[in-house]
Amino acid sequence: MNKYISINLMAIVFCINIPAVYSVGMTPNTSAVIIEEQNKEGTIEIKNTDAEPMLLYSKIVRLADDDFDGALIPSPAAVLVQPGETQVIRVLLRTNKKMEKEHLARVEFSGIPTQNKGGTRIDF
Repeated sequence: MNKYISINLMAIVFCINIPAVYSVGMTPNTSAVIIEEQNKEGTIEIKNTDAEPMLLYSKIVRLADDDFDGALIPSPAAVLVQPGETQVIRVLLRTNKKMEKEHLARVEFSGIPTQNKGGTRIDF
């Protein structure tokens, strides 16, 4: 039986409660990534649907009630994604022990706007 880790995805964009932001930012192509133990990695594509380049920042968040004794590493953790472009993010599994059960984790994707040349203003 293949053991695997399921990663629930949560896309985070600045001011997500503002309706105008729902159509822009970083958009994952799926809501879950399954990492099989023998493959040691999974991938997901993130598209920049904004009209400006954005820094895509990826972070793994471990659930408090999960006892997984290993590491999940997003690669690349930060990358500049041009408008309309898609970036493949690899999620690497690193562990020295055999997994006895399934584990869950969350990966957060943040789209960080680039700085305006005229100052430190961020437009939403």
